[in-house]
Amino acid sequence: MNRVDIINPGFDYLESPIAIISGGNGKDAKVSLNLVSVAHLSYFNAKTGINTVNNTIGFSTYHKFRINDIVSYDPQSQTKVSGLSTNSHYYVSVVDPYTIKLYNNLEDSSAGINTVNLTGIGTGRQLIKSIIKKKQIGSVNVIDAGYNYETKKRTISYTGINTFSGLITIKDQFIVTGK
Repeated sequence: MNRVDIINPGFDYLESPIAIISGGNGKDAKVSLNLVSVAHLSYFNAKTGINTVNNTIGFSTYHKFRINDIVSYDPQSQTKVSGLSTNSHYYVSVVDPYTIKLYNNLEDSSAGINTVNLTGIGTGRQLIKSIIKKKQIGSVNVIDAGYNYETKKRTISYTGINTFSGLITIKDQFIVTGK
């Protein structure tokens, strides 16, 4: 079987995704996707990311936690956030893609009551880590190469490459749709 490299492996699949092969004027290619389990860590700045009024933790990037994910807290040898205990388990409530609240048990998290009271900010870069690993695509295996696929070499001048938009333009190419 041939292996195809993955550009974006996705994240936190609950079931195996389906891949469809298109383009190249061919038909009937089939692939299988192999999922792997990976650790999920999300860092936050304990000085600017803690909101003691709303009891929220803010991240500078998309945190990717799900509602009721079980997580642990690690201050990374920094001054810890008051209200959190190192390596203790908490349940996540997602406020938005950059903000979460924590709860001590699943029932409180599900009901949105008794949020962990964050009474003081910490210092430095700290960590929230998912206890259960997340699934992403580890590899794609070609099961059946199909038939009539075409591989064509295309050359372009540097004027056809736009690094700002991430586009490559090849002018005057004849494309057959296979229909």
